Amino acid sequence: MYYKHSYTTTKAMSDVSEQIGEPLAVWNEQSGGQTYNVIYAGQVYQNQYWVERWHSPGEVGVNGTASPHNAWQWQRAATIQELNDIGDTPGHEVTPIPGDPHPPVLECDKLTEETYEKVDYQPDGSGRSNLSYTASRVCKSMYNEYYEDSSRPKVAAYITDWCQYDSRLDNGVTNDPKDFGRGYDLTKIPATAYDKLVFSFMAVCGDTVGPLAKEIADVVEGWNKQLGPDDPEITEGHIIPVDPYGDLGTTRNVGLPDGTGHYDLSQTNFLPYYNQDRAAGLLGGLRELQNTARLQGHRLDLAFSIGGWSLSGYFSAMAADPAKRRVFIDSILDFFERFPMFSGIDIDWEYPGGGGLESNIFDEVNDGPNYAILIKELRTALDARFGAHDHKEISIASSAVVSKLQKSAIADLIANGLDNIFLMSYDLFGTGWAEHIGHHTNLTSPPGAHPNSGYDLSADTAIKYLRYVLGVPANSIQLGFANYGRACLGADLSGQPVNRSYDMEGRALGTFEKGAPELFDIFNNYFDVEHQLAAGQDDNSFVLMTDTLADADVLYNPTGGHYISLDTPRSVKIKAEYAAKHGLGGIFSWSGDQDNGLLANAAREGAGYVPKPTEKIDMGPLYNPGVPFELEPIIPDNNNIAVLQYDQQTQDAYDQVGYKSDGSGESNLSYTASRVCKSMYNQYVQDNKRAKVSAYITDWCQFDGRLDNIGNPAAYGRGFDLNKVSRTGYDRLVFSFMAVCGDTTGPLADQIATVVDGWNSQLNDGDTPIGNGHIVPIDPYADLGSTRNVGLPEGSGHSGALDEFLAYYNQEDAAGLLGGLRELQKNALLAGHTLELAFSIGGWSLSGYFSDMVKDVDARKTFIDSIIDFFERFPMFSCVDIDWEYPGGGGLESNSFDPENDGPNYAKLIGELRAELDKHFGAGDRKEISIASSAVVAKINRSNIPDLIANGLDNIFLMSYDLFGTGWAEHIGHHTNLLSPPGADPDGDYDLSTDVAIRHLIDNLGVPPEKIHLGYANYGRSCVGANLDTRDYTKDGNALGTFENGAPELFDIFNNYFDVEDPDQGAAGKNGFVLKTDTLADADVLYQEGSGHYISLDTPRTVKLKAEYATAQGLGGVFSWSGDQDCGLLANSAREGAGYELAPAGRKIDMEPFYNTGEAFELKPVPSK
Repeated sequence: MYYKHSYTTTKAMSDVSEQIGEPLAVWNEQSGGQTYNVIYAGQVYQNQYWVERWHSPGEVGVNGTASPHNAWQWQRAATIQELNDIGDTPGHEVTPIPGDPHPPVLECDKLTEETYEKVDYQPDGSGRSNLSYTASRVCKSMYNEYYEDSSRPKVAAYITDWCQYDSRLDNGVTNDPKDFGRGYDLTKIPATAYDKLVFSFMAVCGDTVGPLAKEIADVVEGWNKQLGPDDPEITEGHIIPVDPYGDLGTTRNVGLPDGTGHYDLSQTNFLPYYNQDRAAGLLGGLRELQNTARLQGHRLDLAFSIGGWSLSGYFSAMAADPAKRRVFIDSILDFFERFPMFSGIDIDWEYPGGGGLESNIFDEVNDGPNYAILIKELRTALDARFGAHDHKEISIASSAVVSKLQKSAIADLIANGLDNIFLMSYDLFGTGWAEHIGHHTNLTSPPGAHPNSGYDLSADTAIKYLRYVLGVPANSIQLGFANYGRACLGADLSGQPVNRSYDMEGRALGTFEKGAPELFDIFNNYFDVEHQLAAGQDDNSFVLMTDTLADADVLYNPTGGHYISLDTPRSVKIKAEYAAKHGLGGIFSWSGDQDNGLLANAAREGAGYVPKPTEKIDMGPLYNPGVPFELEPIIPDNNNIAVLQYDQQTQDAYDQVGYKSDGSGESNLSYTASRVCKSMYNQYVQDNKRAKVSAYITDWCQFDGRLDNIGNPAAYGRGFDLNKVSRTGYDRLVFSFMAVCGDTTGPLADQIATVVDGWNSQLNDGDTPIGNGHIVPIDPYADLGSTRNVGLPEGSGHSGALDEFLAYYNQEDAAGLLGGLRELQKNALLAGHTLELAFSIGGWSLSGYFSDMVKDVDARKTFIDSIIDFFERFPMFSCVDIDWEYPGGGGLESNSFDPENDGPNYAKLIGELRAELDKHFGAGDRKEISIASSAVVAKINRSNIPDLIANGLDNIFLMSYDLFGTGWAEHIGHHTNLLSPPGADPDGDYDLSTDVAIRHLIDNLGVPPEKIHLGYANYGRSCVGANLDTRDYTKDGNALGTFENGAPELFDIFNNYFDVEDPDQGAAGKNGFVLKTDTLADADVLYQEGSGHYISLDTPRTVKLKAEYATAQGLGGVFSWSGDQDCGLLANSAREGAGYELAPAGRKIDMEPFYNTGEAFELKPVPSK
């Protein structure tokens, strides 16, 4: 008798009005859409969804909430009156339903049971043997039938030609289990179960070192001996069946009648049967299965696969040799003609560029390009031979590890004719080679998983890489699920967080292979599917558990520490739902001969197929999750990592120039490289309701002459590596800067002229040369050519001269910083993070021509047209930023300016730019306009901000820094303070602040707060000879700096003046510097008594305050100048101040200790002139 879950309960109230009704019968069927309140174990529960017959209020419990897996939600305790009037239900009952036609899943296989006893296998893992040798015969075929629906993702499976064997069928249970096998019978697969089956595997002649090299050699020798005297022998590159008897001869377990096989078939006589009409074996069985499907009105496609884990040894050599590629392709054409039932060829190369068996030949650099050539030649040959009417598909089986995908030239394969990618989204964890317990076939990674760690990989990560980075069409991707588990020993899931170590040498449970229990074995011993609700086998101490971070299932035995990662009906259904939602081509399993139909059913149902009424099993109850737990992601750098690291070149520069960290050396400039700090970005959960965090990124930050052994300090630079910027670190990055053609007097006038000349020299005859107003890259090599420090692989750059850069002046071909930002944006998307990009025009050194441009109608048009051209060349950008320093004057002395007309002309420019952007790109691809604005009220007033807003300006990046600086400031002060001291004159020249500027913008000019982005500084402003009482300093003194007098950058500050290494101490000064906090302005400085070295700076504390202010005022965001001067500590502070939630396991450093104030002091306000 088959048992269904049925729960006796009582209807306490008929509806939500709580009117008492009649007793409710046992839940045997779905409730429908009504709402019930029921009494169960003294408590009242209400259904929030339709109630399925397996939903029990008792499994929710007091205070429990409803879910799609159990519709009941606790409401309250039942009253005594209700219990007296209605009665109570003490607990659920599991009762047999008479006449139920549905069979149980399992059945007894005596040979398997005898094997357990022979080898001393115990299902709880306590026996002498960790291998069970469970045959497929322990499970009945449970495939349901589903209605055809061509709009749904296809369901496919690989079928192996060794699955049929089990020596026990001939010899019984012997002492030597090496020939025990699955013994899978192809007749267990209904003809309508799959849309495609992939025969696996063919081998490639030439593999002389792989584990099946002898079998290959025997088949090749046998083939050639069967040829006629005039027939050419097969040679290296030719595909062959590796097991002629299993593929062509046998009838057992392949769906063919006894007596119809070729039982004396061997390597020496198989060629007469190597064709569709005469084949027995698995090929003959697939022929008959396809014919049966056709008779039942179902299309069953067949493909054949070449390679696999054990047969990939010769792919690299074959793909590299044109003659061998020709042999390979010709043999594929021959196979299609011998077996026209096949419509697809699958290449399972594991893996291009290496990473497969150690014996495999590989070429890390050339395998990918050679693969692309092979696919192109194969596509051409197939189309020439079979045409469009008999189109033969090409598919590949591909790793789901991004680092392996990167070596496979996937985009080129697609361009050259590849139809489908079977994404092997399994084996992401396995005993012995995985460093930590994990999931082997999970769909998603846990939040906060480190992008490049090699841990916590997932199918979703690989699919996003394929789709969004490589541009693979979604319908070309087939998502894999596993009909086997990956097991280990020594796991302990009891702690929180879970200790992810295990016994790498332990005897992990398996079926025929250590650590690889197959689905029949799992159902028989560890996973209970007999009573429909999926659960662990209580008798064998296994518990079904669900990792709620990765939404993945495991089986766990807490007694022995046995751990099995697996796909369950629930997880397969989720994968199929994902495939349908994202428009994937299908979902498939490795392998169909390891499933009894339960996972295939789940795939059908998740993909949206409707079961026919004749279903063998109701899958609904099997979709429940297990006991919740969390595997927090592995973060390679632990949370106690130091911020600083030693950089020899920086130390050499200190010695060369005579710099000392206490400021007493010969040089006031340190030339500290960014390499002295590690990347310390924490990961936070993106939240569009929070103030955005942005940063400018400069195109000169990457350079440092020391990397090329240049010994002149004038050539030393930051050497910042874009890889140090976390892909989730910011919501927007602003590329800086583009120049404007026409600037003939600024400090970079010669460079601009050179770029303009180079641009015009590359134009074709008849093209109009660019002229005044046109935007240009100021450093084409840095922006388009270089690969160093921009996050691009070596060898992918462009070393051309200035007269060649236009060929790379586009999103697809650019290297340099533009190429690096392209890749960073793609990688952010892989992490589920939206990273917007903007490009900025101008800046301090490149604002010389703005005034002349905005007053000239033609120059304005050229400027706008060139912005549109840039957006079209680089569609990754969604915003243009204009950094005019400053309208009406106040910038470089060489700048042109017009105090009266710059503001109105600026407004004209913004209005015209808004109109043209909207006309070209529309609402669907709206391009934002932002400006970088001074935080000095007098300069703000010359910019006509209200008119800019009215004419279409989207955002103002308020440069709330450089309010103090050595040499030009009359008194010491703060360069990036949020607040002014009480009593400061808001219209005065001293003690300016961010708050004064923001209050003016909002209260006086009517700027919407959400358009304002508040700035913080990743550098300090310093002076020498500072007196904190009088506010005097030495104006012409040698103030400490990194590359510029008076401007120490954050890397330099952390290395020499500001201690962030000791969390117990908190933020503090070092090398004679004291961290001090001006309690009047709530701003921080570093100060050295005696010398009067004084550094005004933003600290983690003040940046957090700014972000809290931005949130309280409803501002659009906070931003930094510049992101390439931060190691992540200030970006973390901005995130935390804005209220972002730390991602699980996303912490590299605990920021809280560094939010302390320094020693209190007061800079009293300076009276206005």
